[in-house]
Amino acid sequence: MNETCQQIIVLPYLVDLPHITSCVLVIPLFFECCFLYRSKALQTPSNMFVVNLAIMDFLMMAKAPIFIYNSFHKGFAVGHRGCQIFAFIGSCSGIGAAMMNACIAYDRYT
Repeated sequence: MNETCQQIIVLPYLVDLPHITSCVLVIPLFFECCFLYRSKALQTPSNMFVVNLAIMDFLMMAKAPIFIYNSFHKGFAVGHRGCQIFAFIGSCSGIGAAMMNACIAYDRYT
């Protein structure tokens, strides 16, 4: 892929206000999880699904700056091992978020 294509791919991450806003909103949700673990009354199965989803979203959001950096520099910045770790975190957070959404939907349906 040439440099122009890589920069076009990353452009929505730089100018997309809803994406930036959602990244900013995930951080307080992540800290809200800490309060849920301290209060026994809030430790319900439904809330634990939401906490796990917030953790998965936080992991996915944490990868965005690395993705933007790599797109502008035509390859992965920290080599092959870093690429493998980046892919592992992405797959775990993506699959985990999908599973948590399915669990939340089932929990609310029943």
